[in-house]
Amino acid sequence: MKSVNSFEVTGFIVNDAKVNKFNNASVARFGLSIARTEGKDENKKRTSAILNVEIWRSNKNAADLDLLKKGNRITVKGFFKPEEYTKDDKTVSHIVFAGTEITTGDDEGETPDTTEAK
Repeated sequence: MKSVNSFEVTGFIVNDAKVNKFNNASVARFGLSIARTEGKDENKKRTSAILNVEIWRSNKNAADLDLLKKGNRITVKGFFKPEEYTKDDKTVSHIVFAGTEITTGDDEGETPDTTEAK
């Protein structure tokens, strides 16, 4: 069975993306706030989290990185990129949400969650 390593998520950008430019490519890193409401009526509970997203573009195609501003609602498609590094002689593993496609747009009535992510 072939495993699928992909995601599609919509959320609000937490802070303007930090863009690093190199000779041939640029990388943008930013937090994306996502939320989910569960339950009904008085038992409704909204839970939110922040995903750390990384998007690479060749410098000739880096214009869409300018859309990555705080408060913008975007949909990101991409894949999960496992990374490891060593800190204090211990191997640390984490997952990067590596975006390959970005689209913008607003749903009617949806606004950024201004509460702290949990």
